[in-house]
Amino acid sequence: MKVIAYFLFGDDRLYEVELVFSVLSALRFLKDQSEEIKFCVVSDSAERLLQHGEVGIELPIEHLTFSAQEFADWTNNGAYIYRAKPFALKKVLEHYQTPVALIDTDTYFIDHPRKLFERIAPGCSVMHVREAAIGGSELWQPIVKQIGSGMNIAGIQISARSLMLNSGVIGIDPADQSLINSAIEILDYLYQVAPIFNVEQFAIGAVLDQKTQLSVGDDVINHYWGVRKEFVRVQLLKVLKENTLEKITQILETTALEVPEVYPRIRLRDRVITTLNFFWHRDHDYRRAQLAYRTALYYAKKHVGYANAWANTALESVKVSKHRDRQKNARDFRYLNKDAIEQVSWVRPPTRRGWMQFWQQSG
Repeated sequence: MKVIAYFLFGDDRLYEVELVFSVLSALRFLKDQSEEIKFCVVSDSAERLLQHGEVGIELPIEHLTFSAQEFADWTNNGAYIYRAKPFALKKVLEHYQTPVALIDTDTYFIDHPRKLFERIAPGCSVMHVREAAIGGSELWQPIVKQIGSGMNIAGIQISARSLMLNSGVIGIDPADQSLINSAIEILDYLYQVAPIFNVEQFAIGAVLDQKTQLSVGDDVINHYWGVRKEFVRVQLLKVLKENTLEKITQILETTALEVPEVYPRIRLRDRVITTLNFFWHRDHDYRRAQLAYRTALYYAKKHVGYANAWANTALESVKVSKHRDRQKNARDFRYLNKDAIEQVSWVRPPTRRGWMQFWQQSG
């Protein structure tokens, strides 16, 4: 037996929509062989997938629940949410004592899950894909400076040349479970140096890359993370709500996830206005943020899902921009600033929370 596991927390119900689609995409390959692979979700409630009310599709999925105290321990009382991921993986390994692939919900299978597990054995692991070295990332420069020419943490050598490995997939055998503790030790050290959001996936990747024969799984699983994710979610909800299970299977057979096009129409006037504004601030990320914000307002009365997707895109763009004028930011995004956003009815709670956190952190 093998286990495909997912980790759910928080109140953003669209993660559950992603999970449903991901499981269905795996099931189309399993068919009469489903007994060889189990599905498990690690969450705060055994009723989690039955309560969301977004889609009425039954899933052959088992539940492992964690308590509020466990989640507090896993996240250092909420200080670093993604720290919980390796602990969730440990919980599944300890429970099933069989090879486990922990899969992010924003994924879907493009080949048979068996091929993923063929790469998992004692001393052999899998992650989603190899990315760039941390030395080339501006975000990682505080840590790169700290480790200098290299540093050994928990028996793992880390330097600016160390690669980031995407943790959309983490496949590991129970024989190698102790390596997760090393990853936790590394991420705790690095997070104290700089609270970078993807320290968790770097730490896991560094350990598995040096202590196991590490393979990648991007030929088996598509991972639609980043800005694209927000728009794919809108399509997923539409597909799952408007089609029968048979029709969904047909859609999966053609992997037509990106039809219609992922990004909906942007008005020409908004492109022109934000381009003209660029000559004042000279920041491409800030231009993208302004364009996404104006597009969110355009869709607010037409399609709430797309409006929130654009609002989240605006947030991610403004966060990485070099524009740090708080008063100008508040004017340029006035319907999403801390004084107005609570009264904007189309903004969903996760979107609102993200913007409020941005305003708090920007001083």
